[in-house]
Amino acid sequence: MCSSVPLLLDLECDGILVLELLAQLETTALADGTAADDVAVVERLGLGYVFDDVGEGVVQLVASRPAGRSSASGRDPNAVRLATDADEHISRTYLPSAVNVPSMYDFLVVGVGPPGARFARRAAEAGYDVLALEKGRVGEPLACSGHVSTDIWEFTGDGAREELFQNEIYGARFHVGGPTSDAYPFYKTDVASNVIDRVGLDRHLAALAREAGADVREAHTVTSVTEHHDRVAVVASGPDGTREFEAKMLAGCDGPRSRVRDELDLPQPEELLHGVLAFSEEDDHQDFVDVHLTPPTFFAWRIPRGEAGVEYGLAAPPGVQVTKHFEDLIDGYEIDVAHRCSGAIPIGPPDRVTTRRAFLIGDAAAQTKPFTGGGILYGMTSADHAAREINPERPATLAAYERAWRADLEREQALGRWIRRAYSLPEPVQRLGLRALSGEIGVHMDRPTSLVSLEHLKTILSRR
Repeated sequence: MCSSVPLLLDLECDGILVLELLAQLETTALADGTAADDVAVVERLGLGYVFDDVGEGVVQLVASRPAGRSSASGRDPNAVRLATDADEHISRTYLPSAVNVPSMYDFLVVGVGPPGARFARRAAEAGYDVLALEKGRVGEPLACSGHVSTDIWEFTGDGAREELFQNEIYGARFHVGGPTSDAYPFYKTDVASNVIDRVGLDRHLAALAREAGADVREAHTVTSVTEHHDRVAVVASGPDGTREFEAKMLAGCDGPRSRVRDELDLPQPEELLHGVLAFSEEDDHQDFVDVHLTPPTFFAWRIPRGEAGVEYGLAAPPGVQVTKHFEDLIDGYEIDVAHRCSGAIPIGPPDRVTTRRAFLIGDAAAQTKPFTGGGILYGMTSADHAAREINPERPATLAAYERAWRADLEREQALGRWIRRAYSLPEPVQRLGLRALSGEIGVHMDRPTSLVSLEHLKTILSRR
């Protein structure tokens, strides 16, 4: 027999409306040919559901059709379908479009950059119902460098390297002054890092989340967040108007100026740097990046991207004339740049990134490297910790997430702060230190603790 409890379903799933529910003796079947015992079909399609006991052998279905969409049969698209089935026949009644049936998700993710996409994917793979909202188009606007460690490929899917790869990097030339100043090279004999299509990376990771079963929706801007004892309610404006979504847990992955963090009164990062990026179009297959210790307390950079051109960037704290320093960098290289963009870079995580029913990941939690500002790998690593530790039915598991990501990154971030202090040393001291330390290294670009690793020690001793 059919399930003895009715199903209350929100059938909008990636814009596809399932039109028919056929209740049969042994299985529940849909018009697209999908069939399964009881409610397994609902779970497989990623649809939200709740149960209400109305009587034995009765299956109740409520599905909302978004405004502006027409059904295959030509019926009124602005309606809510109510289908009840006492045996194997379906009767239909149409209710006004004002009727709203919100879905209850296990996790609602705000922001589909690398951390949000990674968490959505891992949570969906674990069997949870996941909704992920991105305020614009995934990957846009670009506000982050595409220079990453080779560990990035551990987080991607098949064929990602062929799709995203732009250049291989073996080391960095450090400069105390501008482009014509002396260079102090630090390098590895093996590939140290890669330059990738940064926009393409975001879209690739979002596609993996969709493939895992997460409902990823673009053009949805979150306007309010309300945390209740047993759930979180999020209001978002999108192509079909303003809607409210509810979830047992909320993941704030919405960047350095996180709306989720502000709405829930979570503490701010210790510092927000101002970063600027621009690109030139000439081919450049050099295998070294250039780092300039010219801006106060931070640095500027030049990254060759193969046939994709060259990336120029600079970051500095508030109060510094970032535009002037950036123009000096560009003038020193005597090139014209285009596609300028800017953004905030969070440094220093706050003491708390969780509430009772919400948590932050990535830039929203300042899970970044203090000495470079990069956060792609740290954010996705933290997303994995969140997916492993957090159970949406048990708010107490949020404490396990706090402990896990901090245990993994705390030492790296602490040592990264010490490295950053070297950027503010007097120029003669910087030159002396760079001259003494330059050469082959055995350091991982995402792990400052590798400075005291056996591999690095052996590499230093091998220079003698």
